[in-house]
Amino acid sequence: MDVSLKKVCSKCKKELITPSKQSRARVISQSLCKECWTQIWSDRLQSSREIVDKFDSPILLMDNNLRIQAANARAQKILGRPLADIKNYLPGDAMECINARLPSGCGQTMHCQTCALRKALEMTITTGTGVEKSPAYQDTYQKDGSVIRHFYYISTEKMEDFILLRIDEVQTLATGQAARRPTADNSVS
Repeated sequence: MDVSLKKVCSKCKKELITPSKQSRARVISQSLCKECWTQIWSDRLQSSREIVDKFDSPILLMDNNLRIQAANARAQKILGRPLADIKNYLPGDAMECINARLPSGCGQTMHCQTCALRKALEMTITTGTGVEKSPAYQDTYQKDGSVIRHFYYISTEKMEDFILLRIDEVQTLATGQAARRPTADNSVS
């Protein structure tokens, strides 16, 4: 007599398909079906977005892959772009960092190793320890091709599966018209 226990979703009680019953194996996490897991994650992300919107300071909500998942109105204003345009972007891409435009991209250039923003986010991810008002700067391209240097303070805080990134006291300094762009070998063109 075959007495096997059915595996069911702990939320909706739908039978979970085990890897032996389907063509491709799928990891079953927390005894939830894919639909319930997606709904819970979506609800959790929505509540995190609501939290971000309550801050007066510019706040970005980053996932553990350093991708933007939410931004309050002040952060969107500083970046000059709505959330729909920057969601799932790395911070350097969203901020138009000149180094993010190099062939290897945001987080992968030799300049990224010393980026205060990246270092703060990585430390918060790996240790859970936040950073408070760490000075940083970033050179960004403008629509006319000029480069502007932004000086600011960044703070990070781990919040469950996310990182809150606060950007304070942004000051800008124009560095010239149609600045020369760095190339892959770090020369300028």
